[in-house]
Amino acid sequence: MCIKAIDENDRFSGIHIFRRDCIQILSTGASINYYNALDKANALKTLLPQTDLNSEFFSWRWDLINELFQIILEKEIYVSLELTNGEYYSGKIIYVTPTDLRMQELSYLKLEKQAITLPIKNIVSISVTEFPNYLAKKWNEETNNFLYHQNLVNIYLDYYDDTRENLIIGEIIQENNEKILLGAIDGLGILDSLTVIEKRFIRQINSQNLKYENFIVYESKKNGYFDLYQLLSTTVEILDFSTIIKGMQINQVFSVNGYYFDNQNVGILKKANNRNFKIQNFDNYQLGNESEFEYQDLVSVDLVSSQIKNYNLWFNKQR
Repeated sequence: MCIKAIDENDRFSGIHIFRRDCIQILSTGASINYYNALDKANALKTLLPQTDLNSEFFSWRWDLINELFQIILEKEIYVSLELTNGEYYSGKIIYVTPTDLRMQELSYLKLEKQAITLPIKNIVSISVTEFPNYLAKKWNEETNNFLYHQNLVNIYLDYYDDTRENLIIGEIIQENNEKILLGAIDGLGILDSLTVIEKRFIRQINSQNLKYENFIVYESKKNGYFDLYQLLSTTVEILDFSTIIKGMQINQVFSVNGYYFDNQNVGILKKANNRNFKIQNFDNYQLGNESEFEYQDLVSVDLVSSQIKNYNLWFNKQR
């Protein structure tokens, strides 16, 4: 079975092939309703390079799965494979037989010199044109040619006793004595949010070890998909968090990070006064529990983001 997948950022991704006896097909549920709403509104984006990759795949001619692997080998495409035991491999296929294939695995964006052998009968899914693999291949081909300086920084945040990812990568757009306005990027080098961050919750800022991130931002700008969601067309400025949130309408979708909460809270505004505010969170594409925040405990607020735009579109269609 062959599908055009949707990635974790609500974008059409690569072509995925699944072994039919290893999958279950569902056509109802909250997530299906969410993606159907985005699809009807033409909000599920496809990057132009991704469109070209998918078109190339559909021009191939193959019947047996080892014939597909042979085409992938000849075109030197990086792929991802899942096995019946749940193990997951990404890399470059270097040899194919009717029963096995050999692959150089990707490890920290580099191909391992020692290849591994995988039985074809144990492969349950193949991600053929996945965009992270496309970028990894370009990175390995071009990484030594020149520097891709894009003014990116690492910002390490301080949270209270939880397991949240405490690193945000992006470009500082504005700052004052108390706050930073960051244009944060996602894992494909696409502008993901315009976020105001409270400086007293920042542990460290540096521009180290960002060669790959600078490269993918360079690629996204060169190919015209860096500001895929037109976030930079929004007028934003650094304000106190209380001013930002009290200026919102009730039921407006927004996203915050609090010092004492163990995840990012995305939902709708229920109330806001001079001291605190309440948000009703989205949980599994449905409205769930409410959380109350003190303004003084906020680490960051997303002024606009791809997620906010998509949730706002979906939520307004539910009302």
